[in-house]
Amino acid sequence: NAVGTGGGGGGGGGFYGGGGGGADGGATAPAPSGLGGGGGGSSFADTTRTSGVRFELGQSGIYQDGVVQLTYSASAGRASEPSGDSRTPTCDGKPATKVGTDAAEAIVGTPGDDVIVGRGGKDTIDGGGGKDQICAGGGDDTVRGGDGADRIFGGAGDDTLLGGAGNDTIAGGEGRDHGVGGEGLDSFDDVEVITY
Repeated sequence: NAVGTGGGGGGGGGFYGGGGGGADGGATAPAPSGLGGGGGGSSFADTTRTSGVRFELGQSGIYQDGVVQLTYSASAGRASEPSGDSRTPTCDGKPATKVGTDAAEAIVGTPGDDVIVGRGGKDTIDGGGGKDQICAGGGDDTVRGGDGADRIFGGAGDDTLLGGAGNDTIAGGEGRDHGVGGEGLDSFDDVEVITY
């Protein structure tokens, strides 16, 4: 059985920091809306601005201007890693237990519940057992969730995303993605080709 939901939606928008020489870092900006995201658009409830910073938003991704980085998504759940920051990267808000590099590599999870962030490169990621959360990142990745109710996010690139056993959530992201279901009730978002 499969449950499908719409893709990221089109449209872009702009988010602008204040200009001028005033000390306005951290001031609250008006909350923009309609940034894409399918049905009714999205909005930022608590948006802050910093002088001289401009972000151009497309469907989803990471855009950087100077040393400021904004991570956002037209669909729920993506990897987040602030620029110039030593904190642990996250996948859909959860701190990563395994983190890849920008090179192509094989990342293997444990029998338990893992949170894996692949970053760049053409990665092969296997979540193993447990209820895993995997953000593949950039590159044409192959991701196997394994047993358990996994949440898999492909990110940029033409990804192959295999849920395996369990009730899995599979979100493709940018690129032409191939989602493969398995045993259980799986849901797909922003995946161009679905196979069972």
